[in-house]
Amino acid sequence: MKKYAFTVLGIIFFSGLVFPFIEMLGIFIDKSQIENAFRQASKSAIFKSYEFADRANQTNQINFKRFVEEYIEIFQDILDVQLVNTYDINSMSEAQIESTEFIFRSIDERYNDISVKFKLNSGISSECNVTIKSKYRFKTNYMKIAESINPNLAFFEIGINKDILLIAPN
Repeated sequence: MKKYAFTVLGIIFFSGLVFPFIEMLGIFIDKSQIENAFRQASKSAIFKSYEFADRANQTNQINFKRFVEEYIEIFQDILDVQLVNTYDINSMSEAQIESTEFIFRSIDERYNDISVKFKLNSGISSECNVTIKSKYRFKTNYMKIAESINPNLAFFEIGINKDILLIAPN
């Protein structure tokens, strides 16, 4: 009987140690997937927004509106998310794009809402700051219960804040 009690106690003890590590692994995986989507969308949007007329004029500047439009489309495809608030980017000014927070919702319920903001740096006109934020969606039942009891207790935000050079590569 003692063996069974120690076995049950051991299982409870080790499960209490294992679940936080599983959650940390999930956080690492989600953050790396979002960061990978950020990198792929950035590079692809730079290449796609560099038009043939720009090559003929030999300018290496990239149109900011076209970059944002391409970035949003590619970001949706990579992470399987959908833009919640739709805007016509071509009719918006650069200041309106900078003040807009683009919110993406996961189609397969893998992520919580992901917000993306674009901002041209004032000092360098060819540099864009992209900020991505999302509240982490917990995978284990213990953390889901803790989050439902007290949302501030189990709050973890995945965030990326990086600058992108809007210059076409040689």
